[in-house]
Amino acid sequence: METTTDKKTNIVGEYQAEGLGRVIYNPKFLIKSKEEHQLDFTFTDYEQKTEEESYSDTPLTKFLTQLKETFADERRTTIEIDYNEIDIEDLIEEEEVTVTLTQQGYIKRVPVDVYTTQNRGGRGKTGLSTREEDFVIDIFTTSTHDNLLFFSNLGKVYKLKAYQIPEGSRLSKGVAVINLLPLDQTEKINAVVPVKSFDKSYFIMATRSGVVKRIAVSKYDTSRTTGIIALNLRDNDELIGVKYTNGNDQVMLVTHNGKSIRFDEKEVRDMGRLATGVKGITLTDDDYLVAIALVKENSQLLVISEGGYGKRTPLADYRRQSRGGKGMLTYNTTEKTGKLIGAAVVEESDELILINSASVIIRIKVADISVVGRHTSGVKVMRVGEDDQLVAFAKIIDIDNEEE
Repeated sequence: METTTDKKTNIVGEYQAEGLGRVIYNPKFLIKSKEEHQLDFTFTDYEQKTEEESYSDTPLTKFLTQLKETFADERRTTIEIDYNEIDIEDLIEEEEVTVTLTQQGYIKRVPVDVYTTQNRGGRGKTGLSTREEDFVIDIFTTSTHDNLLFFSNLGKVYKLKAYQIPEGSRLSKGVAVINLLPLDQTEKINAVVPVKSFDKSYFIMATRSGVVKRIAVSKYDTSRTTGIIALNLRDNDELIGVKYTNGNDQVMLVTHNGKSIRFDEKEVRDMGRLATGVKGITLTDDDYLVAIALVKENSQLLVISEGGYGKRTPLADYRRQSRGGKGMLTYNTTEKTGKLIGAAVVEESDELILINSASVIIRIKVADISVVGRHTSGVKVMRVGEDDQLVAFAKIIDIDNEEE
């Protein structure tokens, strides 16, 4: 068949029309013949060879290989994971936990509800199994999503998330802090402080020798895994406490011999990380600082002694003084009560966890501890063995109330 039109119309021959029809109605003819394009195979050859030869030797495979060698180039796109869009913290359940640190540097976290509330004066239950001559030196409650700042005896600070502390059982001894932080051989952790956020608030810090330092929290927001300088310590001094402040708080310092002082935070100027600090209280030769606390309205100052005694005294009984003074008596120490191990500002609804040198823990209600004057010794809050003494205590924190 041959069709002819005017000069502008192409002339289509019978052979071309027949071939075009076969291509349109049968896709296998898209593989063109040897006579037309001088390829080294025909469609018939292809069907026969695919039955006789292996797949790798078929004409189609050779043809595709030729295309790859001619046109292939390196991949121009990459598939990557944007870790900024994935926050592992979102995968961690937020819960209240108790963190304990021992004198030999072992740390662990356990759910706070592991320790059930008991009556005042009870024996408690074993809180962890420690090595011989090891005992707990710090205990506190926090949220798994909080930052933990580890302050060392060398004046450095390290940062971890609370969920990065391995969870242990009530009787486990925990893991060595040196396995979590890059500590030097002579370095040990003397204080661990939970931090919710690095905002515009401040830290007020106190050392064993009665020195205090005020610094913006933001100056400790670092991603350095090797730690940073927190403060320059004088000889034979160490950090004993760090507190959040809003810039307008009043500070309470309490000593081992039962003295205390209350002064305005603003009496301590804002300092840099490398500063040492200024005198907070004047100490006698045999005395040292055991606690720092912030004043709250309608609250009491709780003090706990080595012999297992404690008391609450209204903060209104402590008048404001100038920073650096000798302070006033806050506890009447005796041979039976021993000297103070710590202090904290508490309210009626609070609860406490106490621990002695034998690693026995008890949880009690603050309401069970009597409210008495500054010159008294208080009541028995925990029975301790003849060779034991209280070494630490912590106030239980209600996460829901803190967030509100």
